[in-house]
Amino acid sequence: DQMGNDFTSKYAELAAPAPANVNVDELVASLRAASNFP
Repeated sequence: DQMGNDFTSKYAELAAPAPANVNVDELVASLRAASNFP
């Protein structure tokens, strides 16, 4: 299940605790870009 593995690894970082210096705007932009993938 290669696609499932890609999905899991891609979003594993998002599931992990965010570092203190995380850029929230950047994270939101990443999520918006990910949701726009065909």
